[in-house]
Order: sequence, then C-alpha cells, then structure tokens
Amino acid sequence: YAWDRTTGSAGVTVAVIDTGVQVSHPDLAGNISSGYDFYNDTTQVTDHNGHGTHVAGIIGAVTNNGLGISGINWDVSIMALKAADDSGAGYLKTSSWKRQLNTRIIRV
Repeated sequence: YAWDRTTGSAGVTVAVIDTGVQVSHPDLAGNISSGYDFYNDTTQVTDHNGHGTHVAGIIGAVTNNGLGISGINWDVSIMALKAADDSGAGYLKTSSWKRQLNTRIIRV
C-alpha cells in the first residue's frame, strides 16, 4: 500500500493555484508554507470560496489527528497561490512568478 512506502515529505512543496487556502484550518495548518494572492496583490491568501481549501486538503491534510480527512501526502508543504476572487473567477496576470518559485508540482 502506498502509505506503507511513504507519507510524503515536508521537503516537497505543492503550489495550489486556486481561490486561496484557509491557512488556519486544523487539518492544514501544519502543512501550509508561505503564499501569495495574485488577484489582490497581497500575501493574504484567505479562501472565501472554499474550493482552494478543499483542493489543498486532498493534497495534504494532516492525518491521524482525529479531524476531517486524510490527505494524499501527510507530510508536504502547501504553497497557497490565490488567483481568483470569492466566486472562483480569476486569472494570473503574469507567468514570471513561475521562475521565482521552487516548486515541481502545480495544481490549477
């Protein structure tokens, strides 16, 4: 079984480009790294829609804590990149940010 082989690595960063992430969510707080809100040009990545938080949870919710769900990677660093408004509509104004990130996996 996959989790018998690995539960992920905090050295791996997964960028979630979505509606933001609820960084204080108890199933995610231990796995959230820095992020950026490209839609509003700020470091506040608060998710008022819920979709980005849901995606981040599937990728890396903390496991065996008696809460919520188990993420695919129990140990992972999630970089929240907000590129949408509260309705989920949005876009990235530039792709130059890709060169600045040290990530290998991106979920849009």
